[in-house]
Amino acid sequence: MIYLYTEHITNRLQYTLDVLMNRVLMCEYRIITTAEEFRRIRNVPKINYSTVEFGDSLSIRPHGLLFDTGIKPVETAVSKHDGIPYFFRTSTGGEMPYDLLAMTFYMISRYEEYLPFEADKHGRFPAQQSLAHIAGFLHLPVVHLWAERLKELIKTRHPGYEFPRQVFRRLDSIDIDYAYRFRGKGLIRNTAGFARDAARLDGEALTARLDYLRSGKDPYDTYEYIFRVQNAQSRERIFFIQTGKYGKYDKNLPYRKRFKELIRRIAAHGETGIHPSYASAERVEVISAEKERIEKLTGRKITKSRQHYLRLQFPGTYETLVRAGIEQDYSMGFAATGGFRAGIAIPYPFFHLSKDEVMPLEIVPFQVMDVSMKDYRGYSPEEALDEISEYKRILQKTGGILVSIFHNSSLSGEGEWKGWRKVYETW
Repeated sequence: MIYLYTEHITNRLQYTLDVLMNRVLMCEYRIITTAEEFRRIRNVPKINYSTVEFGDSLSIRPHGLLFDTGIKPVETAVSKHDGIPYFFRTSTGGEMPYDLLAMTFYMISRYEEYLPFEADKHGRFPAQQSLAHIAGFLHLPVVHLWAERLKELIKTRHPGYEFPRQVFRRLDSIDIDYAYRFRGKGLIRNTAGFARDAARLDGEALTARLDYLRSGKDPYDTYEYIFRVQNAQSRERIFFIQTGKYGKYDKNLPYRKRFKELIRRIAAHGETGIHPSYASAERVEVISAEKERIEKLTGRKITKSRQHYLRLQFPGTYETLVRAGIEQDYSMGFAATGGFRAGIAIPYPFFHLSKDEVMPLEIVPFQVMDVSMKDYRGYSPEEALDEISEYKRILQKTGGILVSIFHNSSLSGEGEWKGWRKVYETW
């Protein structure tokens, strides 16, 4: 048990402690609000989160963010010590001169995403505008590193106190935006596609179409390959399936016999979640309808989701998902780059900053995505593996879940994706 003294308990503070203590450090804690009682507690780990002086506890001076109300810009000047970034400096010395709790809350609540920003063309918060990118620590799971520092300070005072070790895990997630490249799309869509490819003089696409006509093998039909790799690896797995109606950014198969058969086939090999269509953004009735399609086919309740195009806006997206019955979302990451958007690599609850309360939705962050590495940053397969290896190295030390996003369409091993199967097989 770790005891923490504070003069005030707020929802922000309680939430931060629940995540940092219970989920990251996996230890029990108790909040004390009476100075006399806190002084009487001896020979156990104690944290003083106040301006009151205590001589036998680790002192963290509050920044004020966890006792504040409303949403407003805050100063986030970043300093680095031993390679670890810190902000919210609250003292000039001591063991912890930064408010580690406020830093944690700022990152995991995505406080900066509630402030005004310039959205990209899909309405998303760009990675380039994040504090982590600007200050150069997007590649670090800073919440875990701060927790490790807190652990070190506690163990310096109490060498016999043992913390459970956070286990490193891998989660293999597959997004299915295009179930097949040609199969099942019907004469009109395939004819229109052929005409478009011919007009563009797209030799690769025309060759792929001819190969499909000759062999009947669709290049996006990579499912048996995915199943084999997953079965050979010690990874958790989940498939996110997009079942929305056809539109500018939603181009999956018509929801007919062929697509239904594929969904059942996928569900037999792993857990399934919904990949809400682009058109469903903050439209609970559309998300619910898309979710029910998979539920009726598989006979399983769908509680997990990842946004198509990673369209995540605070707090509206998560409010809508909660209303649609989603319990876990896997969209916490950036489309344009890899890394730790919220500075954390374990599931944690969503805190609705505007309402100042925890919502019944768990967030599962991801770190790497195939399209991000190849299309946004122009990585080769070898460069992609180097980056993933670095994330793996860090998380094997701190513990946490390394989550990847691949697409069935990117695992063809052909055309622009030649060589990328190696990344999927060895990440």
